[in-house]
Amino acid sequence: MNMLSPDERTHLGADGYIHLARRLKNAEEIQRWTQALREWQPPSKLLRVHLEHNDLTAEHAAQILNAINGPVQAVYLHHNQLRSLQTLDSFLERHSRTLLELHLSHNNLCTLEAEALLLHIGQLPLDSTDSTPSNTCSWIRLEFNCIDVQKLTDRLPRSINRRIQLEDNGCTPTRCRCLNRQHNHRLHSKFLLMQHNAMPNAEDRHGR
Repeated sequence: MNMLSPDERTHLGADGYIHLARRLKNAEEIQRWTQALREWQPPSKLLRVHLEHNDLTAEHAAQILNAINGPVQAVYLHHNQLRSLQTLDSFLERHSRTLLELHLSHNNLCTLEAEALLLHIGQLPLDSTDSTPSNTCSWIRLEFNCIDVQKLTDRLPRSINRRIQLEDNGCTPTRCRCLNRQHNHRLHSKFLLMQHNAMPNAEDRHGR
């Protein structure tokens, strides 16, 4: 990690926190931190990756995330310029057993991208107790994108719709307080109803 200064190295923490919010200002910085992450030996902890407020595209976000070697528990990608999540598919698949939080608010995601994400996460195997969320991503922040929530729920299968939790019941990413939680493993997405204007003619990644 010779490309990093001593101060910059502190942003790759021994506590498992990767602090890169507001630090990825251009393609050169993204490439430099990508190389540093490839060389970094993370601690034996679940990692929490802060990439918010960087104006990242999906391609640049995937470049950074795919350079991380350790297991990831939380990703903060809010306040960026994400329009598609297709480039994140391999990352989501690789960390499907440890990823609990995905913060994607304040981007430019359309209805069909949200649908693809919820279908992917909703089909992952469940493994949970009656008080903790399943050991798959169950805390998904998608507010202030371009999602038509009514159209989204119309398109999703009932098996996933019944799991989406919009109300704030005092749940946290590590503890679910919803009723019947042992029988209905929730996908928490509070504030989902708060959106920018939906993009009416947006096509999804498969051109449907």
